[in-house]
Amino acid sequence: MHNYNSLEVSKVEQQGLLEENGMKAVSHGETGLPNNMWGPKGDPIHQATVDRLLDIAEEEFPDMVIHRESPLPEDLGIGRNPDVWVEDPATGNVLKVYEAARYENGTLVPRELLKQKQYNGARIPSHFEEVR
Repeated sequence: MHNYNSLEVSKVEQQGLLEENGMKAVSHGETGLPNNMWGPKGDPIHQATVDRLLDIAEEEFPDMVIHRESPLPEDLGIGRNPDVWVEDPATGNVLKVYEAARYENGTLVPRELLKQKQYNGARIPSHFEEVR
């Protein structure tokens, strides 16, 4: 049984979640696939989705600070750089995170589920937009 109340999810817990769903984590080298040639910001389709998320966040939170691909405050204990996140400038609170996410058969892939569990554990509202 995995403890998802903890915001930090270890590699062992990640592998456990994958195995529970009949999957195994493998590196690109193990699969023979090249590393992402577009780097950490993702491929053009991913970036187009992030652009849409930025527009959504700006519309939903017009007077707030909108961050793109930058780290969440360390005191949250999550250690993630969401694609987009919203900060209340008066309080510094994170109001919402937005992720350009991969889905498989209409369901978030395991790595996206882990992010969602961490945001839920920190009580941060989140929106996962399918990359397409």
